[in-house]
Amino acid sequence: DLVKVRSNWMLPCDLLITEGSCICTESGLTGEPVPIKKYFAPNSLDVYMPRGNGAQHTLFAGTKVLQAGVSDDDAVQAVVTATGVATS
Repeated sequence: DLVKVRSNWMLPCDLLITEGSCICTESGLTGEPVPIKKYFAPNSLDVYMPRGNGAQHTLFAGTKVLQAGVSDDDAVQAVVTATGVATS
């Protein structure tokens, strides 16, 4: 599924960002209090690894999006990669 990512959203699933960027907090997963910027995934033939080379492009279930895009008009889209117990 392709979803529009919005600010102040607690993520129910793992998502791969395909357009735009986000600032999120992963403190619920990692304990790290500093917000992290996530970017859209490049169009590449590399194998996608959510915990490896794809971490900077992945929004993880249980984290909160603090800001989606730079302005309110920015479109941030992502593809659902995992749900339920299959999330990272």
